[in-house]
Amino acid sequence: MLPTLTSYNVLQRNAPSAVVPAGTVSVEAEVEYWRQTIGSINNALELVADQRLLDFITKAYGYGDNPPLSSLVLIALEQGAADASDFANSTPDGRLEEMARQFGFAEFGTARIRDARFTEGLVNRYRTALASGDASPTTTSTPTTQASVAIDYFKTQIGNVAKAEDVVSDSALFQFALKSFGLEEEYGNSPFLIQQALAEGVGDATDLANKIGDPRLISMARVFGFGEVDTANVQDTAFGDSMARRYLSAIGAAQTQAKDGESDESLYFRENIGRVQTVDDLLADTKLFTYVMTAFDLAGEVDKTAFVRKVLEEGGSDREAFANRLPDPRYRDLARNIAFKEYGPRNLQDPVILDDIVARYERVALETQAGQENPVVELAAYFDRRADSLSSWLFVTADSRLQQVAATALGVPTAALALNTDRLVEEFEARYDITDLQDEDKRARFIERYIAQADAASGAATIESNAYVLGLFSGGSGSALYSLVSQL
Repeated sequence: MLPTLTSYNVLQRNAPSAVVPAGTVSVEAEVEYWRQTIGSINNALELVADQRLLDFITKAYGYGDNPPLSSLVLIALEQGAADASDFANSTPDGRLEEMARQFGFAEFGTARIRDARFTEGLVNRYRTALASGDASPTTTSTPTTQASVAIDYFKTQIGNVAKAEDVVSDSALFQFALKSFGLEEEYGNSPFLIQQALAEGVGDATDLANKIGDPRLISMARVFGFGEVDTANVQDTAFGDSMARRYLSAIGAAQTQAKDGESDESLYFRENIGRVQTVDDLLADTKLFTYVMTAFDLAGEVDKTAFVRKVLEEGGSDREAFANRLPDPRYRDLARNIAFKEYGPRNLQDPVILDDIVARYERVALETQAGQENPVVELAAYFDRRADSLSSWLFVTADSRLQQVAATALGVPTAALALNTDRLVEEFEARYDITDLQDEDKRARFIERYIAQADAASGAATIESNAYVLGLFSGGSGSALYSLVSQL
């Protein structure tokens, strides 16, 4: 077996990365400007007022050299997309809705643009959009002939529609519309009801869709917009592409093709997650539920379904939500990314968010595989990955694996781990400033200390062999190991 530190470094080098290959110098200049500037933005107005940032995000969302008016982007970002009446939800172009929902100014303030995962996700998206030259990089190619035929027919025929009755009277258009909004089972035999809902729209509380109260029906009436803007929406060139994305998500086809190197579990996730519409749907599919929990480092909690249900149902946007009152930040991360409370199933139909969940899972799977040979490697990699989010020792004590690494590295006696949480936090604080973990070099030394101490305790490696490996990776001599204590 390889020495532990060697195994750890190999794992870190081979860990999956979601980063898209770098582009041209000009592309990288815009990427660097985005990274340096976005953290200083305090609201949607400041974002839109910076033309370089505005160009960056509109290109990332597939507008290319034909961006929407900055005033429309501002309205969409400021209002968000949580409410059916929000501006972004009334446009036939789903890209504005997606942008407003993902930035989340209305729901989360600046929390999203302060999150490194989100800002790097936009970098990947920007590079992908420019590299593909596609006006809509989020549009997924149709994976099946049947879906392709349905989409092509809808796109070619929808522009000829003059009224709501025309949609219902064409069985192919009718079924496509129902399936796109998940209404085929309940309303497949109610064409006249759908016709009335589409014709009236949702502008008045007495409109049929609003009286029935089904959010899917309300969404469909709002998107088609016959009651508010007549045929302006359905005859917009962007309407067909937007409906195609909805259709693919609804049938679970937008995520069916796993990327190179992804596991069978990830393929199952991509093939089936599009069918999840509620918290109950997710909990009912054991494979999907286990996959999501594993991706968010909660694999050991899968039996706590009632607990997780409460987390998902209350979401993460309300400060008093259950997840936000827990000391374990993993649940907060889960609630805010899945966001059933805020957006229903939309996040689980978003290709960017799904790619992030898959990347999380594949990373955890790689660590678990390494742990089968050497558990110390798995724990070290886990700690390193979580370190950026650790702003308090309280978070460490809430996670048994983080606590084990920290206690071993800092020489906290086993008996001290039985102390109450406050006392244990004080014990850690007296030994190490947790903010030092944000420094890459100090974190690396902390983890090397953990590996050396864990190996010494288990007898898996001698002091000499660890010192030799440390010298190889640090560029120093074998005496590096003996100086680790003084460096921490």
